[in-house]
Amino acid sequence: MFGPGTGHNIVRFLDYFKEHPKHELTYYHYNGQKHFNLDDYQPQITFISPYALFKLIRAIKNKQDLLWIHNWTPWPILILVRMFAKKSTIVNFNVWSEALPKMVKSGGVKASFYRSFFRYCDTLQCTWFSTLNLLKAQGFTNTVMLRWGMVEEKFTDLSELKPSAFTSNFIDSIDPNKYNFFFPKSVSGGNRHDLIVEACKKLVDEGYKDFKIYFWLGNFNRSEQLDLIESQIKEFDISEQIAIIHHEFVSHEEIHLIWSKMDCGLQVLDADQLSTSFQEPQLYLKEIIASNIPSYQLFQKEFNVELNLIENTTESLHLRMKGLLEGEQTSEIELEKRKSVFENHYRFTANMPKILDYFSNLKA
Repeated sequence: MFGPGTGHNIVRFLDYFKEHPKHELTYYHYNGQKHFNLDDYQPQITFISPYALFKLIRAIKNKQDLLWIHNWTPWPILILVRMFAKKSTIVNFNVWSEALPKMVKSGGVKASFYRSFFRYCDTLQCTWFSTLNLLKAQGFTNTVMLRWGMVEEKFTDLSELKPSAFTSNFIDSIDPNKYNFFFPKSVSGGNRHDLIVEACKKLVDEGYKDFKIYFWLGNFNRSEQLDLIESQIKEFDISEQIAIIHHEFVSHEEIHLIWSKMDCGLQVLDADQLSTSFQEPQLYLKEIIASNIPSYQLFQKEFNVELNLIENTTESLHLRMKGLLEGEQTSEIELEKRKSVFENHYRFTANMPKILDYFSNLKA
């Protein structure tokens, strides 16, 4: 498996293969290890550092059953796969976002390389219809939708949880008498922190001040964008309404605890698959304000739910937030319907054996 050395996305895979040692996993992390300790997963999992290229080549050349490549693995590493993987090895490219399929559709040397590599792969694994449809429209016939789902810790109760000092202090800082919005996204790409800041300013100007928005920063934040957001918050004098939270790596259960203190999840962005921050508020029966983008439109259609999606404008977001502050609520029936989608279709421990069976049968 090829992927980053950071983040909750990868922890779920490391935990799974540690707990299921019948599958021997070698993991190449293309950047430095952060957020979790690789020693916790050894000796069950073999790790290859970003700079151990000869070790990586030897591992690729060995008779591997499956090479699973996560989306942002650098292209020079893909060249090594192309050069050294055996013909009997299944090569799976796991497409995380719409950005790559859209880039592949464009011109240029990089797009040409990825088109060639995608055709070389045995499978292009998508976790949602939006990437699947983009790739199919370009003529790729090796696409397959294999959903990950959320880790089992997301579904457990919190009665035995002993949160870290950081999480306890953060929970204590949340005012239960205010309406609390949660936006756990990186300040990067198409995540629209800017629209949230502008909508917040409009609400404050209209006299709404009894609310708080938490920007819970992700793993990859662009410093120039973050600086701009911070300067806008200061310029608009809305520091009492928006908090930017720099945080340590917290457990899934602690994220669940944090959601229990929130009233609404914000998913205001230009593109998304079905990221965890889209799934969590629905699993935990919270309100959600989500953008009217193709992947969410497909979600509504596929599972017969109604999210009341908004256009990505300051006014649309402002009106939805204002409605919630004035007491608008989604029905309990609709909230429960959304929750059941994730309980029945998005459990990682249930989906992962199906994924591995798929690859086993593909090889056979």
